[in-house]
Amino acid sequence: MEPPWAKYPDMERQSVGWRMGDCEDYYNTVYRMFSALPPAAREDYERRHPEPPGWSGWYDLVKANPWT
Repeated sequence: MEPPWAKYPDMERQSVGWRMGDCEDYYNTVYRMFSALPPAAREDYERRHPEPPGWSGWYDLVKANPWT
């Protein structure tokens, strides 16, 4: 599963679009998926999908606030 910035490259991180409709559903699905990964798989995912400018800190945010 691609990170939000890869699936919707024209959507800025702070866009209201992440809080409604298909984008919200996708964002939440990725958030849940990443939260559930064991540490080694998270590291691998981060290496394969580096945060672009504007999304810096997203992985840290999810790790600090995992989906429960």
